[in-house]
Amino acid sequence: MLQFTVRGEAQDQQPGEPLKDVKLELVYQSRQNEKKQITLGTVITDEHGLAKLQIKLPPDTAVGSLLAKLSRDRQNWERELHGFPQTLTHSLMIPVSEEPDYLNPDWIEKRLAQVGIDVLLEEYETEKDPLIQTVQGTLELSQHVLRKNPEALREQLQARLIGRPEPELAVFQQLPKDRVQFRSEWPTFDEYNKRSRFKRKTMTNCIAIASDGKFAITANDSTLILRDLNTKKILQLVTGHTDRVTCITITRDSNYVVSGDVDKTIRIWKYDNGKLQLVNILRGHIGPIRNIAISEDGKQIISYSFDRTMRSDRTMKVWDFTSGKVISTYDRSYSTCIALNQKYLISSSILGLKVWDITNGLSKGTLIRNLAKHTGDAGVSERINYVAFSPSGDKLMTGSDGNTLSLWELPSLQVVQTLKGHSDHITSAAMTSNGKQVISSSKDNTLRLWSLQDGELIKTYELADTAQVIKISSDEKSVIVGCSSGRFHKLTIQIPKAETMLD
Repeated sequence: MLQFTVRGEAQDQQPGEPLKDVKLELVYQSRQNEKKQITLGTVITDEHGLAKLQIKLPPDTAVGSLLAKLSRDRQNWERELHGFPQTLTHSLMIPVSEEPDYLNPDWIEKRLAQVGIDVLLEEYETEKDPLIQTVQGTLELSQHVLRKNPEALREQLQARLIGRPEPELAVFQQLPKDRVQFRSEWPTFDEYNKRSRFKRKTMTNCIAIASDGKFAITANDSTLILRDLNTKKILQLVTGHTDRVTCITITRDSNYVVSGDVDKTIRIWKYDNGKLQLVNILRGHIGPIRNIAISEDGKQIISYSFDRTMRSDRTMKVWDFTSGKVISTYDRSYSTCIALNQKYLISSSILGLKVWDITNGLSKGTLIRNLAKHTGDAGVSERINYVAFSPSGDKLMTGSDGNTLSLWELPSLQVVQTLKGHSDHITSAAMTSNGKQVISSSKDNTLRLWSLQDGELIKTYELADTAQVIKISSDEKSVIVGCSSGRFHKLTIQIPKAETMLD
């Protein structure tokens, strides 16, 4: 008889609260064959977080390991039962989501330890209550301290709110009796904050925006952050990756999210009603995942892996989306960026551009062009750090570290237009459906709207940080911009439509 206690994770290594109504599925996994898993039983925890399960191992099996698969509020976790079969009583911890309590210093302290000051400030920005905004402003002023010394939170809040008359803020104006003040250890409260609210440093690794513009995913180290772009609220902090997330993409129907990790794995998540649920983990690369793309029909994934130290994995692998199995491999295909449509697969790097014809299938691509290098005006080889197809698919947009955006004809790979004006590397671009305008972003913290009829700059938009992703709305009246800070902007841009000509 196996006995379980399921508790919520708590800070300071204290035991968390028992959790009821947690579904626990016990699975036997063979040590000889990791894919061989047998479900031994399922149980639900009671009001004390307790569950008991009588099991019997299948015959003719070597002793392997037992996995406890837990699910609660559409979230899933796996925990290995260490010590089995000698140990029959197990205590399992899972994360617990709490309702925000923005005017409670205890909640703020706990939340700061969980997600860090940058994500915490993002959460505060969704609230319009004046008192909550006052606390937000205090956290903004103290972020340069809290980023390195989160334990200074209470002292910082007290010092900055000590003179406020509002009763709701009185709780911030005194320290707990067991808390000793060591304010002299922290930077002064009047220290100039170089990381202002519009320029603070974050750990945003990568960004993806759904094709319908309703939600977006950012990666903060190993955590995925799911945001509703209409309400501007954070819907979910998604754990599961074991290392830094390097790339994210979303299927065209917005039903699935695919993310790559330094730990050499690819994870597939189902998006449903504002939540992500892990459905598969793809293993097969021997180096960190650098890029991923999804075929237009959503049936296949292509990924690129490269380990700079081992130099043993420079491959693009094609995976079946449903089964998670590798279908084919493109060897020796060093790739900074990947672009994919129904006709072509493009990979780009400092070495140049490669074009494969994939009309017979992504797994049967035929190399038709190999541009050895991309040379700028000064005759110097430029790294192509962005690549994407035009909406019609007959042109390719590339951005270089030479600060230019180039348009290429396909499949000839002849440059037909070069747009100059940015003062730093190109990071992203998006073309209108009629092919007459393009909007580009750069590390110079600007967006630039261009006319492709004459190559002239129409308008420049100043940003507070660098845009990583640009998405033109379906009505082409606005642009959604995802920035390196993890912030999102929606710019209203009335893009001219094609005129109707009468004979």
